[in-house]
Amino acid sequence: MKKLKKTMLLILLLLVVLPTLFNAQQIEDEIKKISLKLKMDKTYLNLKYISTQMDSVITGKLQNIPRTNSEKPYSFTSSNNVQYRIIFLNKGIDLDSIYIMYVEEIKLNTLSGESFFVDESIKDDTTQVLSFKDLYTLKLAGSPYYYVLLNEVQKFVDENEVDILPSLLVINPDKREKSYMGMTSKDNTDYFNFQKISNPHYIPTAKKKLRSVRRTEDLGKSFRLDASFSRLTFSLKTLDYSIGSTGFEVSTIEPILNLLPLESSNIFLGFRSIFRISTQKDITKASYIDAKLMGRINTKNSDVFGSQPFVMGGKAKLNLNSGFGGELKLTRMFGLPFITLKGYLASQNFEDPTYLFKTSATTKEAYFSNSQFEGTFSFYWNGNTQMTSRFKFDFGVAYFDIWRATYDSNNEVTFSDAEGETNIVPVFGINYTFVPSGIPLIGASLRVFDSRVTAGGWIKIFEFAPESVLRFEAKAITEPLTRSLRAWESSGGMFFQFRYRYGL
Repeated sequence: MKKLKKTMLLILLLLVVLPTLFNAQQIEDEIKKISLKLKMDKTYLNLKYISTQMDSVITGKLQNIPRTNSEKPYSFTSSNNVQYRIIFLNKGIDLDSIYIMYVEEIKLNTLSGESFFVDESIKDDTTQVLSFKDLYTLKLAGSPYYYVLLNEVQKFVDENEVDILPSLLVINPDKREKSYMGMTSKDNTDYFNFQKISNPHYIPTAKKKLRSVRRTEDLGKSFRLDASFSRLTFSLKTLDYSIGSTGFEVSTIEPILNLLPLESSNIFLGFRSIFRISTQKDITKASYIDAKLMGRINTKNSDVFGSQPFVMGGKAKLNLNSGFGGELKLTRMFGLPFITLKGYLASQNFEDPTYLFKTSATTKEAYFSNSQFEGTFSFYWNGNTQMTSRFKFDFGVAYFDIWRATYDSNNEVTFSDAEGETNIVPVFGINYTFVPSGIPLIGASLRVFDSRVTAGGWIKIFEFAPESVLRFEAKAITEPLTRSLRAWESSGGMFFQFRYRYGL
């Protein structure tokens, strides 16, 4: 009888213990599968992440965290050189809460940007310090360590509820897109990417609720500057407002006609403002107007163009009187492409021209352009999903007038008339930017206007610190491709310059 009782008790224990053992083994197997998937395919999973540098208050709660697989306990640090990336699965369909998948420690390459002679190939050192198994074990045990991390993630999600959360996903899960043939963003991302690199003025960016790879004080400069031989722009952070920003510009660049910088002998003075015109706060989805209002002042200096050592070209001939104008850029609205409108007007005053030419012993002549307008549609395309090769295409039409005035030996106007009939010409442009690993390195452009080609290019020389960059630029204008040179046109040439950008 006693033997029977022992046998029954053993059977009962086996019935209780064996399922528990089998279940534990099954859980262990599932954890291994999930861990392997996270390791092998992490950039193809739709996981979100938060990048932050911990302060001392948070790290004080994250000391000696126990880990599995015989790993030593791990302690978080608030060091300036260490950042943490917390990868998580956001709540959604069939998920009623957030699940932290793993945590990475990133030791920053602090030498980057601090010297001219830095090996840019040195990358930030990334290590997984808490695995999925570690975090699952902490969650299962109700550990306060897990809930401190979860609280940080939850705050990040709540603060960015109207924004797109950063994702590890490399390929957009849109079946209609052929990623191997390049891609075009369906919002304003491509527009702002291009403007951020090429525009001489400050471009607003999405506000960061939490700290990114570098400390938050690096995210916004109080003063922004773009300075070169041909143009100076600047703005102050104090002039930013809730829907945009304002800056100022001094320039010698004629934006429409086939003229090199300084060739018109004009100085352009004015201000620029970019502002949101829709209620959507996300800049990649909102509608923006980027407007520039400029006054054009003729300096009457005929020697300034040809006397510069960084200019190679023919003799300037075309006069532009003092006037006013500007530029208007519109982000995509109502499904339309990106639109750019430019225009300048001046009075028909033919007295005292800057460039005057003898036609005989007693007569002279000069050529003027008083009105210029241009309108273009812009389209953007990326060579791959990493946006390493970025293209911008412009198609449009332009108008300009040409006037010829004759003068006697005392430089008094004797006759003036419009030269030619209608100067309405098509405009085509293409821009290319090479941006490896998100760092703008090389840019090139080509514009066809009135049968002449304007080609430009730049290359980054130094990056003194984040948002402090020196470039070398060149611009060239060719002779007409399909016709002969007109009397009022220079033979073209080249213009070289250095360009320094700070805080842009």
